[in-house]
Amino acid sequence: MKAILTAIVCVIFTLSSLSSIAGGDENKSTSTYSLWLGDFRINNYYLSNELTFEIRIINNGNSDIEYAGGRFIINFYASVANGGELTYSITGPDTSDLPVNLRPVNPQIHINGDSGQLILESNFFPGSGNGFFIPPNITGKRIIKMKLRTSASSFLIENGAIGYYVEMYPEWRNLPMENSTNIFAYEDSRLRNITSPQNHFINGIGLTPVELTSFTSEVNVNEVTLRWSTAQEINNQRFDIERISPGSGKWIIAGSVPGHGTVSGVRDYSFCEHLSSGTYNYRLKQIDYNGNYEFFFLKNEVDVGIPAKYKLLQNYPNPFNSSTIINYELKEDCNLNISLFDINGKEIMNLEQGSFKAGYYTLRLNSAELSTGIYFYRLAGHGNSSRFNLLKKMLIVK
Repeated sequence: MKAILTAIVCVIFTLSSLSSIAGGDENKSTSTYSLWLGDFRINNYYLSNELTFEIRIINNGNSDIEYAGGRFIINFYASVANGGELTYSITGPDTSDLPVNLRPVNPQIHINGDSGQLILESNFFPGSGNGFFIPPNITGKRIIKMKLRTSASSFLIENGAIGYYVEMYPEWRNLPMENSTNIFAYEDSRLRNITSPQNHFINGIGLTPVELTSFTSEVNVNEVTLRWSTAQEINNQRFDIERISPGSGKWIIAGSVPGHGTVSGVRDYSFCEHLSSGTYNYRLKQIDYNGNYEFFFLKNEVDVGIPAKYKLLQNYPNPFNSSTIINYELKEDCNLNISLFDINGKEIMNLEQGSFKAGYYTLRLNSAELSTGIYFYRLAGHGNSSRFNLLKKMLIVK
């Protein structure tokens, strides 16, 4: 295999200076972050000789990180070149979220047998107050987008039971300190090495099978609709839709949508759900048939507002046999009671009661202990400014 060793020019800082910045308890950092290598994409389903990916940093703390710069080294399987020569370069569009002077520079490839390293040198440190401030945010900021290319007709491909994968096997190089990935930030006006190797991750291994071209959201009252499109899919089993609300600290699976396997051309997807009032973030977890996955984050937050009035909606389905859904809306914090009455006006069941925050609510009524007939359900209570008494009719058919 031929290998290309790019010249090392204009070294930004020496290895000894890296060590001096990193060393000593006085430089112990309080910043917490995650560093992600991901969003792997091939240039073409039928001609897989270019692979793009990005390096992204996420602030896991409670205050801004003043990013100063970083050196990024990735170990990989050099035989992925498949007999060709490898080149490593910064690519675009949308190369980085950072200003030009804070982006890493001088991409290089070092190869020794089957082992290789992809290296990006650090920018010049800008001085305290001139760094890039990264706020706490689950989507983070893109440091740089890179491209790896082989002069062969395609990368080395592994043919699996379903689909195929580029045999790159990337890993962050985290040790030794003087020849590894390092992240620098300003804390209390001092330049510090904030590197935390345990927080360096790979988002998927090898080839990511899906090229996402759009991911948007719409809100209608409390109905949230997500829409996304793909340009091509390889070995795509499904998308898990994951949601998080600020302060919860945990992503939950809101639903799942099947993928299209291996296809070329545009495919459109959508997902809809009803939520209580609040602010939410979403991401798609794309999963292939071999269990590999990657995340796609919705760039904007989704806000579900407060209802304008008290409202009791018609149950659905109606008529129903075994169970039905009742939705209701509260314009302010209140005390309430939801009761079920038979056709003679006798209260036979209490469905909900207590103090509730303003927002949108859903309850499920099980009719296992109820017979066929007409029933009424009532929402009654009072808030700070008004009282309410709302009534609806339902029909059980068994």
